Amino acid sequence: MERIGVPYFVLDNNQHGMEKPKVHAAVNNQGAMIASLLAGREFGNSSISIIDNRNLYMLLVQMGGRLVAAIDDARPSSGQTLDDYVMAMLQKNYQPEPSNVKGIGVFIKGSQELLDKMDTSIPEVQKKYGNAVLRFAHIENSDSVEIAVLLTGCSEAAPRLLEMKNRYDDIVHAQKEAASVIGDVMSGMKNLLGDPRSSKRRGEAKEPDISALDL
Repeated sequence: MERIGVPYFVLDNNQHGMEKPKVHAAVNNQGAMIASLLAGREFGNSSISIIDNRNLYMLLVQMGGRLVAAIDDARPSSGQTLDDYVMAMLQKNYQPEPSNVKGIGVFIKGSQELLDKMDTSIPEVQKKYGNAVLRFAHIENSDSVEIAVLLTGCSEAAPRLLEMKNRYDDIVHAQKEAASVIGDVMSGMKNLLGDPRSSKRRGEAKEPDISALDL
């Protein structure tokens, strides 16, 4: 993917302190929410500001690389800035943290009172994860609340990807080793009970040789 420049997400099942079925369900749900966000199903038209198809294309394709997204519908607490909200989402995300961010898309849906408090430039997020060269915002007046962020052009998550590669190599090695041992053992053995298939001679089934069971 790095070689041919395909944009990609890394969704990580390795979450400490969570049972595997719950982790898998949570990661799968997040993947579905990200797909819904990119497909334009989470946010609608807006008369204030909108991330249109061209903006999204620039974020996804021109910036490209590793992508990180987070989305939540919890109402920000009193005094909580958009920077605080976004960083909290990223900390509990099922993805490696972003780094060297080149593109940022911010999506906010809520009341006008909420929108007036939100700084969509998220300066603290940029200070921590990278100063983006491309920024867009979708601001939508609504009775419901939903906030999402899309960070693009991130550096690859090298440590986690190497862990995944090493784990894959270990599994492949173990499978080959097991197959090799079984093959070596079985190659030098024969069925001591004789041919298990019945062969009829003159209408009579051949009896198996059970003398080996006397040992």
